[in-house]
Amino acid sequence: KPQEADPMRVKIDDQDSYTVIAIKDEVIDFNNISDFRDVLDENAKGTEKNVILNLAGVNYIGSVGLGMISLVSVMLSKESRELVVVCDTEEVKRLFHISGLYRVLKIVEELSAAERHFAA
Repeated sequence: KPQEADPMRVKIDDQDSYTVIAIKDEVIDFNNISDFRDVLDENAKGTEKNVILNLAGVNYIGSVGLGMISLVSVMLSKESRELVVVCDTEEVKRLFHISGLYRVLKIVEELSAAERHFAA
């Protein structure tokens, strides 16, 4: 029988005006994409808060993962909320550029910059 994938490692940090979703896996691909979707659904929907998606340390995101990030961004903006993505690896920054998402997402290199964005 197929081996069960390990659950995605995630740290959630709820603040007054935003929630930080920190992905602790190095890769977001078909092996953990359903976990990723569940994490985004549970922590971005049904709340009034802005969302910081902390991808620091993530080295690769597959196209489906990029699409989910885009969908969450659109959903939040329709609700007058905002998604800020923390991304510090060159490879993932490159994927955001290739996909064109860097034009529609707010992407910063450090969590502190995202937190300052919502504090302002």
